[in-house]
Amino acid sequence: MTRDTWAIIGTMVTIGSIIVALGAVAINQNGQLNTRISDLRDEMNTRFNDLRGEMNARFNNIEGNVDNIRTDVRQMGEHLRNVEIGFGKIDQRLLTLERAVIPAAEGDD
Repeated sequence: MTRDTWAIIGTMVTIGSIIVALGAVAINQNGQLNTRISDLRDEMNTRFNDLRGEMNARFNNIEGNVDNIRTDVRQMGEHLRNVEIGFGKIDQRLLTLERAVIPAAEGDD
């Protein structure tokens, strides 16, 4: 073999070694990338679960407030009915008093 042949073989071995080294680096980087992606996915799932829990707590709080408002409105309705009944009784008593105290006009039959 000639010197040029050995140089070509040496160059090819060197290039092959570089390719193998680059492949090993790429595999290592890919593994690190996969690990980082997995870590990010776990972190995002944790944050989403925390957010979901906070949102559920807030919605439950809102539902409780709405229930309280409904109860208050129903109670106000009951109070209003009681006031209406009270006014009706007062109106009836006033009519009775008017009939007893104010004499009927002379032309009213």
